Parts: sequence; structure tokens; C-alpha cells
Amino acid sequence: MAEQTPEAPDLEGIYAAKIHADLIEAEQILGLTGDGCFVGSMFAQVMLVKGIPGPAESTGGKPFSGVDGEAVHKALTALGFDPANSFKTLARPSGNAHPDDAVASRLRLQIEAVDPFWIFALDRTAATDVALALGIDVPGFGRPVHIRDRVVLAVDGFEEALGDESRKRVIWGQLRKVTESQAL
Repeated sequence: MAEQTPEAPDLEGIYAAKIHADLIEAEQILGLTGDGCFVGSMFAQVMLVKGIPGPAESTGGKPFSGVDGEAVHKALTALGFDPANSFKTLARPSGNAHPDDAVASRLRLQIEAVDPFWIFALDRTAATDVALALGIDVPGFGRPVHIRDRVVLAVDGFEEALGDESRKRVIWGQLRKVTESQAL
């Protein structure tokens, strides 16, 4: 009689389920249910954090489901990142309805669950909330900050800059600091 070998466990599936459970737990900190305030790879190299909902999210869309999502995908590609290897979240899915410490706790749990190397805070609110979550000073715009095993980069209003060519150039200059930081 031939000996049967047990199938190897699906470690990636087990790990993904654990990450998803941690992300749902993070949502519950703000009294949210489900996974409507984040989207993307749970094994992401890059986490994109938007402070408050923009027009697309305010009408029920997932994070970065509007024109900012298309633009951020183009920016990631231009910077040498695979947009499919990103995780996108709203720091304050209900605007300013929750206390700062709850927002920071939720965001910290998301960061710990996904464990990205890069964290891009895409506006002032996101920069402040990421700083609170990580226990660091608010990073200067366009200045990568190396913290623990991560790099945080804040930009000054990604979505707001989309309609203004001059502001877009400023934001692009801030984002390009990623490539300079990689060369270090």
C-alpha cells in the first residue's frame, strides 16, 4: 500500500487570512464594519494613506477609486513600483468624526498587519495621522524618514494637486525623493 503524503498547508492563504482579520479588527477601532475603507494587496511593498475621503470615496467608492487612484497608479509606475503591490487606506474614513488616538491606533494596526516598506502619506492629514501612529514627528513634505524597517514619505496634497499643473510638479518633485532615498 502506497504511503500518502499530506498536502502542504497553504501558508500564503493562512497568512492572508490573518492579515485580513487584523485589518477588520483595525476597522472596528473606529466602529467600522467590513473592508470598505481599504483596498489592495495585503502583502504590499507600498502603503498609500489618504487623510480624509475625497469626492469618489464620499459617494461610496473604495479608497482611491476616483481620478486620484488613476493618478497614483501612474505615479507608482513612474517611480518603479508595481501598483498591484500597493495597499490603499483612508486614515479618517468618516472625516474628523473620530478622536486622533483612535485614528492612530487603527492606522498603526493596519501598518503592522500589512507591513509595508514604504508608507506614502498623501496629504497633511495623512502625514499627521501616520506620524501619530508611528510615534514620530510629522515628516517634512518630500523628505523620506527612515523609521524602524520602513520609510515614510509625506507629500503636500496629492489629490488636491491634480487640477493644478504647478502643484502637480511640486507633488511629483516630492514623490521623486523616493528614488533618491533608494540610492542611499
